[in-house]
Amino acid sequence: MPNYTQDKDTQNKLPQSRYTRNNPTGHKAKSQMGNSRPSGKILSNKAKVITFLLLAIIFVLVIVIIISDKPKNKPGGNETVYNDKFTIAINEICADNASLICDSHGEYSDYIEFINTGDQPIDLAGCVLQIDDKLYTFAPKQIDAGGLYLFFLDGNVAQTSDISLDHTRSQDICFFTADQNVVFSYKTAISESNQVSVRNGDNYQLSNQPSPGYANNKEGIAAFIAANTPSASSPIVISEILLPESEIAYAGALYRVLEITNISNKSVELGKWHISNDAYKPNLYKLPDISLQPGKAIVLISDGKNTAADGYYHTNFTITNASKIYFTQGGIKYTQISMAEVLDGNNDLRGKSLLLSYADGKFINAHTDRPSLGFENTQTGQQLYAQDVRPDGIEISEAVSSNGSFLKASENTYNDFIELYNNSDNDISLSGLYITDNSKKLTKAPLPEVTVSAHSYLTIICSSTGINIPKGYGYVDFSLSAIGESIYITDGTKILDCMVIPALGEDESYGRPDGEALFAYLAKATPDKTNATGLLDFAPGPQIITKPGMYNNVSSVTVEFNAAINGTIYYTLDCNEPTTKSIKYTGPITLDKTTIIRAVVVQTGKRPSKICDYSFIINDSHSTMGVVSLVTTPWHLWDNDKGMYVFGDNYETEHPYNGANFHQDWEYPASIGLYELDGTGFDNIVCGVRLFGSYSRAIPAKSFACFFRGKYGVDELNYPLFGENYLSTFNSIVLRNGGQDWNRARMRDPLVTTLAINNGLNVDCMNVKPVVLYLNGEYWGCYYVREKLNEDYVANHYGVDDDEVLVHVGNARNASEYQALVTYIKEHDMQVDEYYAYVESQMDIDNYIDYVAAEIACGNTDHGNIRFYKYPGGKWRWMLYDVDWCLTYTDSDCVYQYLNPRGNGVSDYFSTAVITGLLKRTEFRDKFIRRLAWQMNNVWTVDNYFTEIAKFQAILDPEVQRDYEKWNTYISENNILAYSKPVKYERWLIQINTMKSNIEVQYPRVYRGVKKFFGLTDAQMIEYGFVLSE
Repeated sequence: MPNYTQDKDTQNKLPQSRYTRNNPTGHKAKSQMGNSRPSGKILSNKAKVITFLLLAIIFVLVIVIIISDKPKNKPGGNETVYNDKFTIAINEICADNASLICDSHGEYSDYIEFINTGDQPIDLAGCVLQIDDKLYTFAPKQIDAGGLYLFFLDGNVAQTSDISLDHTRSQDICFFTADQNVVFSYKTAISESNQVSVRNGDNYQLSNQPSPGYANNKEGIAAFIAANTPSASSPIVISEILLPESEIAYAGALYRVLEITNISNKSVELGKWHISNDAYKPNLYKLPDISLQPGKAIVLISDGKNTAADGYYHTNFTITNASKIYFTQGGIKYTQISMAEVLDGNNDLRGKSLLLSYADGKFINAHTDRPSLGFENTQTGQQLYAQDVRPDGIEISEAVSSNGSFLKASENTYNDFIELYNNSDNDISLSGLYITDNSKKLTKAPLPEVTVSAHSYLTIICSSTGINIPKGYGYVDFSLSAIGESIYITDGTKILDCMVIPALGEDESYGRPDGEALFAYLAKATPDKTNATGLLDFAPGPQIITKPGMYNNVSSVTVEFNAAINGTIYYTLDCNEPTTKSIKYTGPITLDKTTIIRAVVVQTGKRPSKICDYSFIINDSHSTMGVVSLVTTPWHLWDNDKGMYVFGDNYETEHPYNGANFHQDWEYPASIGLYELDGTGFDNIVCGVRLFGSYSRAIPAKSFACFFRGKYGVDELNYPLFGENYLSTFNSIVLRNGGQDWNRARMRDPLVTTLAINNGLNVDCMNVKPVVLYLNGEYWGCYYVREKLNEDYVANHYGVDDDEVLVHVGNARNASEYQALVTYIKEHDMQVDEYYAYVESQMDIDNYIDYVAAEIACGNTDHGNIRFYKYPGGKWRWMLYDVDWCLTYTDSDCVYQYLNPRGNGVSDYFSTAVITGLLKRTEFRDKFIRRLAWQMNNVWTVDNYFTEIAKFQAILDPEVQRDYEKWNTYISENNILAYSKPVKYERWLIQINTMKSNIEVQYPRVYRGVKKFFGLTDAQMIEYGFVLSE
C-alpha cells in the first residue's frame, strides 16, 4: 500500500496519526497500551528454540498473506477489497476525459464513477479518497443501493485541486471510511485519451465504450450516447468566416473573424453558450451576455486578446486553417465545424468571405462571396455591411492597374493610379495618413500633405520608378499588379479603408460606383471625377465556329469565331487569361501545331464574359488512346510561391520532398476536355484542379484530381467515361500517372481493379480509361482517367446523399462509430452468435472478405491504402484501390504479412484487429478461406492476368517511348530532383515480363501462406477449394 502523506496546504486535512503506515492489511490499528514489564521468568534453551520456530512460522504466514494480498496485474486496473461491509467500489474511471462528458462547470474533467454494490444506502460524509499521496475528504453524499456517483476531479473545488489522474502512468488509489478503515485499494491502468476502465463483475477492463452515469453494459452505453446527443440542432451556427487570406481588413487589421447567427425562431441567450477551438477546453470563451434575436448575428474576432475594449468582441483563442470550432451549452457540445472542410475547394479567398450553408443545423458546405459580417448572407446584407464599414472621410474610390489611356505623361507613357474621395462635409488634411499595398507595412507610403475638400477627389499616381509622372499629380513608389492587388489607407497603426483589386484588363477600372459603398467593376475609368456606374452582368461568351479536337495529317487548322456578336473577342495562345491587352480577334486564326485558345468577350456596359478554353490537338497522332486536355492559368502550376506543380522554397531535399508546393492541397480554376478516337468526347468544361496522391506527388509526371463544382459553373460531368453500361455522372475524376508503378510496368493498379470489376468481386473500385494527357497544350504522357473514391463516388453508385456518407482512411482513429465497432470485436467472443450477429449488422461481411482476399491474392504490400465508407441504412464497406506494389515481391509470406495480429504495413502500423478478431469465429474463417480459394481459381488466374496485360500493353506500347523522352528531357532541362526516373521502352518490356513471372508463382505463394497460417493439411486445403500447389 502507498504511504499516506499530505501537503501542508491541503484543505480538510486529517491528522497524520489517524492513518497507520505499517499495517499491511489496511485495517484500523489496535491500541498497544498495557503493562510492558518482564515476567521475571528465565526461558530454557528448549523453550527458546520452540519460541524461535513459532516466530519463524508466523513470519512466513505473514509474508504469504502479504504476497497473496498483492493485486495481480490486470489490464483494466487492479482492485483489492479490505472492508466489504462498506459497499463502495469503482464502477468506471477515465483518466483523460477529452470529450466524453462535461462536469457542472462545462469542462471535460477526468472522473471516477463510484457504485454502491450493497442493498442499503451509504453516505460518503467524512470518507477519504487518496490518489498517490494526495487526499480528498467527501462532504455528505448519499448513494442509494445499486446507485452511481460520478465524481469529477475538476480542480475547481479546493478539495479536488490537489488530486488528479494521469492516463500515461499507473497510479495508486485508496478509499477510507470516515473512521479511518481502508475499504479498497486500486491501481489504475495506463490508458488512451477518452478510454475508460470499467468494472465487470470482480474484474476491470479497458474499453472505448464509456457509460458514465449508466450501467456498464450494452444498454448503458446506448443510454449514455442517447443522453449526451443533442435532441435538436444548435440554434446558433457559424455562418461566415473572414480570413487574412481574403486581404480584407476588419476592425483595422487582417483578422480571423467569425460570424455567429441565430437560425432558430426564438431568441438565444448567448451568455449561456461557449465557443472554443480546443476539444479539451470546450468552454474556452463565454459568449457575450446578449439576447440574440432570430436571424440576427454577432461577430467575433479570433485573435486571442480576450477583450471588448475597442468595441469588438475578441476571443481568447485564435483559429487556424486546421482548427475545429465547437459550441457548447449546458455541458453539451452542439456544433463542430472543421476548417479543413470549410476551406475544401475554397483556396481562392481574395476579396471574399467564406459563407457556410447548413441543413437542419448540420454543416453542408461553404462558398465564397463578398463579406456581409453581422448581416444576412445576401446581396442586401453585403450592401449593408459595405455601408457599415465604409469610412467617414477619406476613402478609396477607384483604381486602374493596367492604364493605357488616362492621365498621359511625357514620352506617351501611362501610369497606374488610385483615386481617393472625401465623402464628408468637411475638408480633410491627409497629413499623418498612409497608403500601402502591403498589410504588414502600414507606413509604406505617406500620402501627400494636402487637404482634400469636402466631396472632392484626389488622384495619386502609382510608380515604382517615379519617372514620367503627369504634371500636377503626386505619386507613391509602388505600382499595381494587373493580375490583382490589395491597397490600404492607414493611420500608421490601423487600416482605415481597403480595396481588393481583381485582375483588370487594359483601361478597366474597379471602385465604388457613384454613391455606393460596394466595390464593383466600373463602366469606365473617371480619374478626378464622379465614378461611373457599376457592371454587374457578364457579357455573353465567345461563339466558336471551328470544332475543337484532334486534327491529324493536316498542314494547319483555321479557327474561326462568330464575329457578329455585340462585343469584342480577345484571346491568348499561351494559356494566360485573356484581357483587353491580349490579341484582338479580327479574323480567322491559323494554327500549325497543338494549341490552346483562351478567349473572352468584352462588351460595353457589362463585365467581361467568362473565359472559354478551346483545345486543338494538331498532328499529334495517337492511335490507341483518346486525349485529355487540361488547361489552367500557367502561374497556377509554375509560380514559385503559389504554383502547385513546383518545389517552391521550403522543401526537404530527401524524397518525398516534404514541404514542397506539390504537397499542398491547393485548388485552382481549370478546364478539361476529352477527345475519343471515334470522335466522341466533350470540349473543355470548367472545373477545379488539384494534385492527387501521396508519395506519387514526388514523381515528375504528377496526378491530378478534377472537381466539378457549382462555383465554377458546372457541378457535374455528364459523359459515359467508362462506357454506356456504367455511370455517366461524375462530380470528380482523377487523372492518374500510374502511381508508384509509373516507372515500372505502369499498369499494376488498373490491371487488378479491372479484373476485380470484370469478375464481379463485391468491392468498390476506380474504373479506368487509358488516355494521353496534354497540359496547357503540351504533351504530358500516358495517364489513366479514374473515378475518385470519395463521398460523391458512393452517392452516385448507391443513390444516396453525399452529405450523409462517411468515408474513412487508414486506421481511422478519430472515427468514433467505426472505432466502437473495432473495440466491440476486440472485447467480444466472435464465436458467440449474438456478438457475431451484431458485427454482421454493422459491416458488410461478404464485401470485407472479398476485399481482404483480393489484397492477399494480388500480393499487395502497400497495406496502408485502406479506404472504407458507410451511409445511413448501410453497413461499412471497403474499397480496393492503390495496389501499385502488388505482384512485386515473391520472397515473402503475403498471407502472414496481411493477417499479422500485430498489424501490417511499415512497423505493423495498420491495425488488423477486425480481420484477426473475425477469424476467431469458425464460420467466418471457413468462409474466408473458401472465398480466397475461389478468387485464386476464378479471378486471379494466370490466363486472366495475361489476357488483361496484353490489352494494356497494346494500348500503352505506341506511347511509352515518347513518354520516356518527354520526362527524361523535362528532368534534365529543369534540373528536377527526381527520386523516380521514367522508364525506357526496353526496360518497360522487362518490367512487364518480371510482373508476369511473379504472377506465375503467386498461386503457390498464396497456397503455402494459407496452409501455414491456418495450420492446414493439403487435404484440408483441397477441401476448401484450393488446387494442390507447392
